[in-house]
Amino acid sequence: MVSPKLFGTALLTGAAIACAIPAPIALAEGNQPAERLGLVNLTIHDHATKTFRTALLACGLNTGSHPDPEAACDAIANAEGDIDAIEGDDGMCPLIYAPATVRATGFFAGKPVEYSETFSNACVAANATAGVFDF
Repeated sequence: MVSPKLFGTALLTGAAIACAIPAPIALAEGNQPAERLGLVNLTIHDHATKTFRTALLACGLNTGSHPDPEAACDAIANAEGDIDAIEGDDGMCPLIYAPATVRATGFFAGKPVEYSETFSNACVAANATAGVFDF
């Protein structure tokens, strides 16, 4: 038998979680096709400064915190959801060794996204992923 105190705590916890879940996410203008929809959490761990940055990439949705979601979503879509297959560019980056580990978890086009890689610095990471990790 569940104690009343434990039951009350479970109810309050459930209510708090329910309140924290946002309202349904609306599709962006033009109702994107399913192969362009995605919600991916991105992180950059800067080993030199021991800091983390995060961004939410919401492809085809009216939400997210990525500064250039259209370009990032295009890059992922062109790689068919495989961030490791993105053809990056060789843009100019400082030749400073400041390792940065990037990670992506979520879903794109109905498939799970799991990606993690360490680059020589955050600029190289942004260039190698065509801007996905440029935030």
